[in-house]
Amino acid sequence: MEKTGYLIFTEVGFIEAKEALLSASTTALWINPNILNTAQLDTLNKARVDTHILEQWVKPGDEKVTLNIIQKVEQHNPDINLLVEYL
Repeated sequence: MEKTGYLIFTEVGFIEAKEALLSASTTALWINPNILNTAQLDTLNKARVDTHILEQWVKPGDEKVTLNIIQKVEQHNPDINLLVEYL
């Protein structure tokens, strides 16, 4: 079964993707640190969203770093359909 993944860099991006994240049957999220609060993390956990906090803050629009993250995600999740927030 193909999993849908989201690579989000901003709070606005999370707000825009939240409904889709919570309604999908198999979803994963990679997101910048300090975007989500405890309540948001709990909500994602209850919805069984596989949430990953990026190791370091990624500047939105940094294409080189974004491409590296995409490669790592796809390498570890070959059946993922990854949607990326671009600014």
